[in-house]
Amino acid sequence: CQLRKMYILERADCTVVLVVLWFGNNIPALLSKETFNDDKHGLILDENSLWKVSCYNFKKLRIMLFLGIIPLLYVFLSPSVHVSRRRDNSEWQRDSCSEARPMSMFLSPKILSDTIIQYSLEESHGRHKFIQRVLDDTVQYDALMSVCVRSLSYGQDRANLYLKGELEEICDEKQMEKTAEFSDSDINEIKSILNPDGSTPSSFRQIAERIEELFLPDPSEDPDGYIGLWEIIAALEGVEYTKYMRTNFENPNNDDQDSWSWYMRALACRVLVHYDFLTFGLGNEIQKG
Repeated sequence: CQLRKMYILERADCTVVLVVLWFGNNIPALLSKETFNDDKHGLILDENSLWKVSCYNFKKLRIMLFLGIIPLLYVFLSPSVHVSRRRDNSEWQRDSCSEARPMSMFLSPKILSDTIIQYSLEESHGRHKFIQRVLDDTVQYDALMSVCVRSLSYGQDRANLYLKGELEEICDEKQMEKTAEFSDSDINEIKSILNPDGSTPSSFRQIAERIEELFLPDPSEDPDGYIGLWEIIAALEGVEYTKYMRTNFENPNNDDQDSWSWYMRALACRVLVHYDFLTFGLGNEIQKG
């Protein structure tokens, strides 16, 4: 929509400029008394006739009008030409302004690199602050998803190396086996926790359950791991506040959208913490044994 608005304004500005130029160049030559009373222009204004054009200067007048009108006609007739050209571009293929952006854009190396620089994610304190910013809802969706996807991909790379005996770390082998089995579609599911505008999706409870099942410790199999992640969130947000927001989210009769959004952002933070985002970051290199 923004592109179309800018295009219309651009065309309108061009039209105004051309109109001003045309009148500025042609009207003085047509309407000034000096022109009308000057024999060399061939135009005389009298009481009996508004316009008398001499044969000698009629050709000059016609060329002047032609040069002034043609650009105006081009401006008004050009939209279809410009639009047809723009539709050849891959960014102009959608007819609806409200259509969702392609999900592949969130894997853009530029988005990720810009996010790393903006939030100092190569440093430990920058990563800790990033988690707090996510909970405070001050991180844009694109940035958050690029970090989540990269963190999961990096975790999978480390898991594969661990299972090959090439990683110098003491890890939970069962967790590493689960992580190594992630498919690309599994990792991409993390993007569904929020809408691209940062709002909560309509099926947020089902999505939360799916993400927890895919990426987080099972509370029945690993209660310490499950509770530990919530304890980190509580340390940042406060125990009572965390308990209050979780209770609101889990209540099916509750319609507090703030608690829905908070829970989904906390879910992203729990995933990041569980896959060692705070400890290892997003990893440019992996230490091998």
